[in-house]
Amino acid sequence: MYFGIEKWLDRINKTHILVSSVNEYTDTSKMMRADKRLRRISNSVHLSYEALRREEEKLVITVGRLTAAKNPQLWLDVIEEACNLEHGLRFVWVGDGEYREYIETQAKERRLPLTITGWMERPDIEAWYRRCSVYVQLSLWEGLPLAVLEAMAAECAIVVSDIPAHRELIRHGANGYIALNRNEAVQAILSLIDSPRTCRQFGHAAREVVEEKYSIRQFSAQIRQYYNSILDGGAKYDRTHSISVGHHTML
Repeated sequence: MYFGIEKWLDRINKTHILVSSVNEYTDTSKMMRADKRLRRISNSVHLSYEALRREEEKLVITVGRLTAAKNPQLWLDVIEEACNLEHGLRFVWVGDGEYREYIETQAKERRLPLTITGWMERPDIEAWYRRCSVYVQLSLWEGLPLAVLEAMAAECAIVVSDIPAHRELIRHGANGYIALNRNEAVQAILSLIDSPRTCRQFGHAAREVVEEKYSIRQFSAQIRQYYNSILDGGAKYDRTHSISVGHHTML
């Protein structure tokens, strides 16, 4: 029904649409009659991160909003199982959201070593990327996740859930692990904690992917080229003509 509504709206709405991931491009193309108004330009991140690992700390982090999409219940289950198998682990959720109170209550009742930081300034978030042993993201759905890109730029060893957006960024066993379920996530985390060498290898490989495909420099060049192509085509912009980029619209 959703696709049907979008197809009908596309007949009267001539918005140009930019999307950030292959999955979004595929879904959006099913709803549009004119693919020439659709373009994929991937999200990007700065490459100013410098890794500063503390391998003895056994620190596992995630970054983002505490919402249903991030699957925080699975995060708790993973923490509990991992801590039953390995002592000295520390887990940090960098962010905040509507699930915070529930997750903190559950973590306390289950005596889990989880800290939720709340919202932080950019330099403080970058410091967590530099310190962590493993970055984990177990989302149920994503666009093209900036937090994963940032972790890759910071040369983190990464474990992610098996969703299209993560598969676009992570090559299993090459620059991170893709976990199909809770047990696989736990085993991936523990194997990385026990192998600093693999963490470094994955981190370097992840950074190379960002440098090759997801740098701010590349993003800026593609955006500039796209706008120029539209302007050269004679499009006149006013408050009735917009370009949608991901979940945002720029008038």
